[in-house]
Amino acid sequence: MTATIFVVGGNAEGFQAQVRAALDAMMAQLSSGIAAEDLANFQKAIDVFARLAAPLAAAIWLLATLLNLWIASAVLKASNRSPRPWAPFASYSLPKSAGLILAGTMLAALLPGTLGLIAMIGLMLMTTVFTVIGLATLHGLTIGNPMRSFILTSAYLALFVLSWVMMVPLIILALADMQFNLRARKRSAAPTQDD
Repeated sequence: MTATIFVVGGNAEGFQAQVRAALDAMMAQLSSGIAAEDLANFQKAIDVFARLAAPLAAAIWLLATLLNLWIASAVLKASNRSPRPWAPFASYSLPKSAGLILAGTMLAALLPGTLGLIAMIGLMLMTTVFTVIGLATLHGLTIGNPMRSFILTSAYLALFVLSWVMMVPLIILALADMQFNLRARKRSAAPTQDD
């Protein structure tokens, strides 16, 4: 995604101008019959999307890659061709240094220009990864809980409906697990079962 910034626009401002121009061209074709006030609101939305296009594209790419890996593992498992068993999702974790990378990209995303946009891409990727690890932590913490299906279904539905709002508690859960080993404490306190 970072290379796309340089290929499409040369720098962050050029990339955002290209995205804005493409969206403006689409709006010009769709704008017949739309009130001027609504067009102004659409223009504000286009400006926001132009700033977030690269980070959002990177996050979507990461999620698509993870989904493809999951599908591939399911196919291998179903065909009995997997060279080794995959670790259960509830055991996925990150090293503690990942928290520093998250903090670093958060600070670097405040920079102006191309470096700031590249850091925003990194921040979006890190928040996506931490959200996935937060879900893995939730899977691990609910093993053996009779309400597990309800909790996990509610969490996934909330993430789908309230995406950005729900990402924050999942990221906090992932950071808490990274710092305090919540899943390991749960495993030592109760007998485990496979996820």
